Amino acid sequence: MSLALEYKTLLERDANFGFPHRVKVEQGMLFFYRQLKLSEPKVICFETPLQLQLAVKQVLRKPQTLKIKNESFEALNTFLKEETAGPRLNRQIWNEISDNAARALKLAFAKEEGLMALHNRLKPVFAKLEGAVQSKLSKHLGEIGEKVELFAHHPHYFDLKWLLHYQGRLADIPHAKALFEVIDAGLMYCYNFENLVLWCPLPRTVNFNPENLELHGEDEPSLAWNEHFQLFHWNGTEVPRKLIEAPNHISRNDFISVRNAEVRRCFQEKLGSERFSQLFDLEKIDEDLDLQGNMQFLYRSKELDNIAKEHLHFAEVTCPSTGRKYFLSVPPQIRNVWEAVAWTFGKTKEEYKPETEL
Repeated sequence: MSLALEYKTLLERDANFGFPHRVKVEQGMLFFYRQLKLSEPKVICFETPLQLQLAVKQVLRKPQTLKIKNESFEALNTFLKEETAGPRLNRQIWNEISDNAARALKLAFAKEEGLMALHNRLKPVFAKLEGAVQSKLSKHLGEIGEKVELFAHHPHYFDLKWLLHYQGRLADIPHAKALFEVIDAGLMYCYNFENLVLWCPLPRTVNFNPENLELHGEDEPSLAWNEHFQLFHWNGTEVPRKLIEAPNHISRNDFISVRNAEVRRCFQEKLGSERFSQLFDLEKIDEDLDLQGNMQFLYRSKELDNIAKEHLHFAEVTCPSTGRKYFLSVPPQIRNVWEAVAWTFGKTKEEYKPETEL
C-alpha cells in the first residue's frame, strides 16, 4: 500500500460518527476506568474539535452564556446540573494508557523491521494535520476571546500510526487492544475527567496531494467534520473557502483583502495566470531575465482600484528552488521590474542588482 493511501486510510472514517462507533469508543473508555477501579463515567461525543473545545470550557467554567442547541450539549448540561461537585480532570487515565498500552506497543513495534521507518515517515504528516486543526481552533476561539485547551496525548489519533500495524498481536496486551478499539472506532481527541469523558471523531473527509502529502482540495474541503467545521487548503496552505468552492466568483477585492504572500500565491495558482490577469485587467509595463535566467514581469492594472484609488502593481517572479510563480504587490510609483523585485526584499535596485561588481 502506498504511503498516500495508507495516510488516507488511517485518517478518514466515513461512518465515524455513527452509533456503533460511539459505542465502541464508550466501551473502550469504560475499560480504562474499570482498570483503575473508578466509577463508570458519562461518555459524550461531540461532532467537531471546536464543539469539543467549547464543551470542555463548559465543564471547567460552566459559563452561562454558552447556548448551543444539539443533543451532545444538552446531555452535557443535564450532567453538569446533576453533578454538584463538578468534574475534575483525570490524569490517571493518561498514565494508565501510557504505562500499560503505549509503552508496551512501542517496544514491540520497535522490534518489527520496517514498521518504525513507516511510523517515522507518517509522523510529520500527522504533525501537519495537527498544526492545521490547532490553527483553525485558535482562530475560532480567538474570536470569542478564548484559547485552545490542550488535548491529552492518550487516547489520541496520533496512536493510529502504529496501532493499525500491530493489531494482529494485540491480544497479548489487553490495554493496547482496548486503546486500538477506541482509536480505530474514530476517536480523534479526548478529555478525561473523574466521572466524565468528552471526545470527538476524526474528520469524515480527508483530501491531500498524494505526491507530497500536503493537505489539498481541488474543489472541496481538505478536512471536513460537518458542514460547519471544514478546512480548505491549497498544497498545504490554508486558503479561503470561496477560492476552492467558488473560484469563478473570486473578485478583485477578495484578493486585495489577503495580506499573506503565500495565500496570494495560492490564488494565482488556483485561478491560473490568465484568469488572474483578467481579474485585474493587467498590462505589462516591464520585463527582464532574473539572476537565474527566469523571466520576471512588472504589471499594472489598467483601471484605478476602487479602494486604493490608484493603479495596482504586481511583480511576477519565479522561485529558483521550487519553480513556483508569485504575484507580489509592489508600490504604484515603481516603473522597473528590478526595482519592484528589490523592493520585495527591502532593498534598492542598486543593492539588489549592482551595476558593477567590486
